[in-house]
Amino acid sequence: MTRGHWYEAGRLGAAPTRSLAKASRAEPTAALSDISARSGQSRQPPFCVVAFHMGLVGICTVTRLERRETGACRSRVRGSVLVGWATLGCLLVAGTALGALVAPKPLLSKARLLVAASVGNGFTAHVWLAPSSTGGQCLFVTRDHNASLSHPSAFEDGGCSNKGPLSPVFSGDGLNVGVSVAERPVSGQTSNWVPPTVSGSVLAKLNVVRVRITWTGGFEPLKLGHDSFVGGGVDLYQPPFARLPLSVVAYNAKGHVVATAKLDSASLELMSEKVFATKYAGWRAAHSRH
Repeated sequence: MTRGHWYEAGRLGAAPTRSLAKASRAEPTAALSDISARSGQSRQPPFCVVAFHMGLVGICTVTRLERRETGACRSRVRGSVLVGWATLGCLLVAGTALGALVAPKPLLSKARLLVAASVGNGFTAHVWLAPSSTGGQCLFVTRDHNASLSHPSAFEDGGCSNKGPLSPVFSGDGLNVGVSVAERPVSGQTSNWVPPTVSGSVLAKLNVVRVRITWTGGFEPLKLGHDSFVGGGVDLYQPPFARLPLSVVAYNAKGHVVATAKLDSASLELMSEKVFATKYAGWRAAHSRH
């Protein structure tokens, strides 16, 4: 199952802080730091940096990281590492530009509906799985006023694998969950406001039969289909602090909890982490006296 080369579209709110971010952006920095630290040592460093110019434009110097096992690498590291640091910014820009040229896109006409659920205010959220333009798969969510769509018209919140089947859940996680929250307008076109939407996937081997959002004093079921789930509603918009934290809980046929994940409270409240932490701590302090 493929987890690398994940390309995201739209915004998943607080979602998958876990593993769907592209790791390739952080790797060059870590590798160059490793080279810089090791270049003064007598033993051979494990990496070499080779600088080369982009043939298409000729104005950017890009660094390529290669593992070498021969002594020829040693003599090139000292001079190359400085070039690597100087061109690190260019590497990220060039990598982003090249990635955009080959980034996979879903073949919308071949998309398959996995599950759909009403999320309030006349909107229905649909979870789709589609082949990607590069031989991978795309998993994404759309929200609209049409409850009976046969195919999506756009690629919204979600992501794609570059090659091979898409596996959005780490085997150790059990489930993956994302939250999409939009600020509700005070006046005007309130009919265009999409209530908070919760969506995600569960690990197939857990044999999940039911998923719901739980909070202190209540719960709300989510629609489950093909190991994906979706749901939401107005009640999730800036919930009272007394309900926090909210969690997504998955159950098997025996009613046992097999996976759980907390929703990001700051995102639900439309606050920054710092502001939420301050306000929530004040609320807890005030209510602990009673």
